Amino acid sequence: MLEGEGLVVSRPYCGRFVFQLREEEFEGLLLVRISLECIAATLAAYKITRDGAKRLREHTKPPSGPIRTFAELLSWEESIHYRIWEIANEPALTRHLKSVIYPFIMQSAHHWFPDGRSLEDRVKAIQDPQDPANHSALVEAICNRDVARARREVIRHLSRGPISKQCEALIATIFSGF
Repeated sequence: MLEGEGLVVSRPYCGRFVFQLREEEFEGLLLVRISLECIAATLAAYKITRDGAKRLREHTKPPSGPIRTFAELLSWEESIHYRIWEIANEPALTRHLKSVIYPFIMQSAHHWFPDGRSLEDRVKAIQDPQDPANHSALVEAICNRDVARARREVIRHLSRGPISKQCEALIATIFSGF
């Protein structure tokens, strides 16, 4: 199961290993994820219904109880993206996103969490509408059927972590038309 999700890699005659990415591989995966998430947000903004918009807004609200672990925070964050993928309703796209998101989340925990911010700081950030970690601007763009803004918000949201200047330049160049 973990191997199917891309979290464990099997090597003949060597055994199984936890999936690890070098910095440049992580940033390459980030570019792929941004590309796929842009497509999902675009489709979701195009296809969303009034009822779907209401459900997406409700789903984006923080959980009723406190978030006690980084795993709970990541699970909530991931569930918002899953809801957007459901609205986009493209099974092939969802399969590709799932193949990218599991290794991405595992690596982002290693890549972004050592910055010294506490869980409480991260929860506050994700609830602050001005913080790129927050989903409200993306969700509102989708709910308002604003395709161009939805793409821009996905890029802003996913490129919020500490990334190299080279990756920043790539994101700016590749996604400048959005």
